[in-house]
Amino acid sequence: MTHQVAYDALETVHWMLAEQARELDSETTLDAAGKVKKKTKAQRERDRIRFDTLCEVVSNVSGRTKSPEEVAAEARNGVG
Repeated sequence: MTHQVAYDALETVHWMLAEQARELDSETTLDAAGKVKKKTKAQRERDRIRFDTLCEVVSNVSGRTKSPEEVAAEARNGVG
């Protein structure tokens, strides 16, 4: 009996990385009431940490064919 793969892990992480790259570039966020607010320094730092972590994950999952820095550059340029 063969099992179908529910999802491609690398494809999923690339999607998450693309979303986080957009979030990293965004200057605003929505508050709990749905109002647009400028991001705080702490929010921008959390975005940076998430982005860096996902770059490490992509590098590791893909067999380290690219460094996290290369993954980050590609994500910021919409490649990958």
